[in-house]
Amino acid sequence: MRVVSAKKGDVSEISNCRRNSIGNVNSNCYSSNAVKELIEDQTPEKILEEFNDCEIYCLKKKGKVIGSVSFCENKIDGLYVCPSSVGRGYGKKLLKFAEKKIKKKSYWEIYLYSTLNSEKFYLSQGYLSGEILVGLSKEPLSFVEMAKRL
Repeated sequence: MRVVSAKKGDVSEISNCRRNSIGNVNSNCYSSNAVKELIEDQTPEKILEEFNDCEIYCLKKKGKVIGSVSFCENKIDGLYVCPSSVGRGYGKKLLKFAEKKIKKKSYWEIYLYSTLNSEKFYLSQGYLSGEILVGLSKEPLSFVEMAKRL
């Protein structure tokens, strides 16, 4: 099992993993309409657009995507682990991989916007919490601004 650069042929699996992860985890912190909106934002077409601006990596096991991480410059845009693979250290593996890549680009800080239920994970990895931001969309979505010095 290893982290590899995502290929455009991986977008369907990445989309399914992200959508399942969002639906599985975020239903405790957000309304069902807000979760639905987050899920709708993870279509294969939108992920293909990410290739223009961000680096996307997959964690694959036996040729199947079990997680992904994407980042632009020194901002992590998303880290997802498929629900069937949660709790095995794969999120930590993806996060450390992204941090190492970002540090090689001479950034001294990394930041992200965490969902409320993922904040504890990032705190355990050395991130500090900042402001809680409310996204303006159909449903109010709160995110925690977080950062870590590299």
